[in-house]
Amino acid sequence: MNLVKFNSISQDKQLDVTMTLGVLLIECRRFNFTLRLFQIQKFYIEVYSTEESGEVIAINAFEDIDSLDSYLEQIDISKLVV
Repeated sequence: MNLVKFNSISQDKQLDVTMTLGVLLIECRRFNFTLRLFQIQKFYIEVYSTEESGEVIAINAFEDIDSLDSYLEQIDISKLVV
């Protein structure tokens, strides 16, 4: 699966592929949403869902690693630093 193929399928299939093949990297809360970041091969998928019902409202896939900056700031590496 590559990004072009992923973007060409329906949102329902994107969600199925993400949950089957994706590796969950981080989960966070933004405003009233739960945001989960997954990785499949060389691209990333953001899955936005409501906090109340868990309903998926948007899926965004990208390859640009600069888009990961906001996630990297949330990762606590203090236990890894000697």
